[in-house]
Amino acid sequence: MGFFASSGILNRRGFFSAPVSAVPPAFSPTDISGLKLWLKADAGVTVDGANNVTSWADQSGNNISFNGSAYILNNEINSKPAIYFDGDDSQNYLTCQDQGLLNGLTGLSFFFTWKVYNNDSNKGLFGSSNYDAVEIVSNPLAQIRIRNQNYDASFLYENDWFDIDNNYSISSFVAENGDGNAYKNASIVDGTFGENIELPIADDVTFELGRYAYPNYDLYAKVKIAEFIIYGKKLNLTELGQVHNYLNERYAIY
Repeated sequence: MGFFASSGILNRRGFFSAPVSAVPPAFSPTDISGLKLWLKADAGVTVDGANNVTSWADQSGNNISFNGSAYILNNEINSKPAIYFDGDDSQNYLTCQDQGLLNGLTGLSFFFTWKVYNNDSNKGLFGSSNYDAVEIVSNPLAQIRIRNQNYDASFLYENDWFDIDNNYSISSFVAENGDGNAYKNASIVDGTFGENIELPIADDVTFELGRYAYPNYDLYAKVKIAEFIIYGKKLNLTELGQVHNYLNERYAIY
């Protein structure tokens, strides 16, 4: 009598059934090297009282925290929360002491899942305290400006990078050596790039969410942020697609 080999699961009737395929692990931003910062509103948020945020902790493993004052809105987008900056309160922003966040980088990739309101002038969404560091501002044109704070080295100057008032958007950009692309909801948007990205970033920089970090500027942004991711390099197209797909599925934005 011959024998045969089989793999699979022996069912109750004594027959082998096909093995069950393993479910591939869910993608995480930590799966891509170079992750510098990962903030998401459903993790690492410290709340004082009903909805007052005092700290928002990084999930990348780099142990960075933003501290200050903001609000958490539960069930804000696809049953997930968002952090709300009201744009009016002079105390309504979060601050992070640099801790080497962007030191020495020659490329950057940023991803925001957010709802930006009609800020009446250039308002600080994410910015630094140093002339030789990056800032991201918004204005009524839904225009993203990524530049140093001397205003002399804008490397991306883009209209329609996000929706104003109405919807959440996934806004992203990847750039290196004066070259890069901007995306809204994973679709490329035409941009104007300068010749210099102003990298590497200076040391000992204070970064803030919801406000210009530079002293004497009271430029507070009205914005809700569900997730914010930074990589310290320009992601390739495969990596870019992985992060976009992750955010698309997580927030049902397509």
